[in-house]
Amino acid sequence: MNTKCLLAVYFAVAVISCRKGDCPPEEAPKLPDALVADIPAVRLKDMSVEKLPSPNYHFVYNDSGYITQVSYASGLTQYDITYSGKKILKIETNKDAPFDINKDRLDYEYSNGDPAVIKVTNKNGVLYRRCLLTFLPAHRLQKLTWEVNQGAGFTAEQTLTFSYYSDGNLQEIAYHDFPVGPLVENTYTDRFENYDNKVNVDGFTWLHTITSIYHPILLPSVKLQINNPGRNVHTAVKGLSYDARYSYTYDAQGRPLTRTGLVSYTGSTGGGGQFQSSTTFTYY
Repeated sequence: MNTKCLLAVYFAVAVISCRKGDCPPEEAPKLPDALVADIPAVRLKDMSVEKLPSPNYHFVYNDSGYITQVSYASGLTQYDITYSGKKILKIETNKDAPFDINKDRLDYEYSNGDPAVIKVTNKNGVLYRRCLLTFLPAHRLQKLTWEVNQGAGFTAEQTLTFSYYSDGNLQEIAYHDFPVGPLVENTYTDRFENYDNKVNVDGFTWLHTITSIYHPILLPSVKLQINNPGRNVHTAVKGLSYDARYSYTYDAQGRPLTRTGLVSYTGSTGGGGQFQSSTTFTYY
């Protein structure tokens, strides 16, 4: 995802959304207890990507380790998170902003402890988009589908299908964009190789796909990547393909501090080039 954001900057694709705050989760009707609490294993504070608004993502936690706020793109958009029991109940967008901007609400619904549907309602109370999720055994995400309601019922916009190595690390994401609204029909993949043996903290970014359309999907207890990939190969039928080779530095706890690498890209009709990618991470 980070490389995609950089390519977005290089080729004028829009980015959105980050602001600080520190509110505890609100009281809410009790949901059935899930198998795993929505507490991330590592308390990431900031993730900053060179040439993007910094921090690209900022996180705030309560004393129990639950994320209470997430902001994106140096405060352009803020998300306030409410829990029921151990699981996310809803996420509100820019709820305290005093001006008229996006104030969507994301409502989570569960099946067997895993989120099954995330409903996106606008500030007028209209349910206009939803995210459907299916899981493999062992709490592994298998498929994510975005659907939009354009007035005649819900229509698929984008699907992501996930496959994994035997050690649990993400091997590949296969995408399918449908010709709905601003999207054009397209298929593409991200493949991950050469994982290290250190802890991963940025796997969540792969669930924030088209940032000008979709909100980030927060699944704090779901690990797409256990470790850090040394290579990301993005192959597209239409648009840019790239090959990113990464190296990392770590702190004493094995958490990544920096990720740098050379990204080589080509267009679907020829041409291409290279640029250096740089991402930094800070922690509480």
